[in-house]
Amino acid sequence: GNHSQGLAYHAGRLGIPVTIVMPKSTPMIKVQLTRGHGATVILEGDTFDEANAHARLLEKQLDLTFVHPFDDPAVMAGQGTVALEMLEDVPQLDTLCVPVGGGGMIAGCLTWLADRHPGTKVVGAEPSGAASMSIALEAGRPRDLPRLDTFVDGAAVRRVGELTFAIAQRFKPHMFSVPEGRICSEMLALYQSDGVIAEPAGALASAALGVYRPSAGRVVVAVVSGGNNDLSRYAEIEE
Repeated sequence: GNHSQGLAYHAGRLGIPVTIVMPKSTPMIKVQLTRGHGATVILEGDTFDEANAHARLLEKQLDLTFVHPFDDPAVMAGQGTVALEMLEDVPQLDTLCVPVGGGGMIAGCLTWLADRHPGTKVVGAEPSGAASMSIALEAGRPRDLPRLDTFVDGAAVRRVGELTFAIAQRFKPHMFSVPEGRICSEMLALYQSDGVIAEPAGALASAALGVYRPSAGRVVVAVVSGGNNDLSRYAEIEE
């Protein structure tokens, strides 16, 4: 949702036609907001990986330029500016908790912090039904998950990127797997207590703070990474 809207917005400003491929399971709010920026949206496949394969097919058939949502140095660098902005606001930051899907944001943050603020610890939060980075780090290489839960659609990636994995393997962030129920509880708490609308992937990092328990006195920031949530889903989430 974030990547597609950013790409569609800037392509529209530059007068460049853009085609976005999303899985059929994508929440309609992401489709509508992306189309609102003038993009052509194609719904194909049941998972990110199937949509990605279709996008690569269109790339060849229509001679398009492919923009990967996470496994690209420029995209990782852009997502890594989250760490820069956090430190501008919280210079005493001890720990940054980052949601992880394909690994773009955590790879960018790890790279920037290692170079500019090596004292800050990076913690990665993955949905328990799509812990592809943890599996890759354990295996020493990216691997396909045997089963993928798509509830946390913004982080539901069967296989992490080659480039993002290489950076994670180099810097070895602490990874935590967050159960679906805890994510739902966090989404409701953010909405009811803080007035924050977060999609499942957006609530992932702050939900991880119930699994990852930092030491007392540590300054910890969790990235709330997306608010592309259909309000109609809250009844399902509450249940």
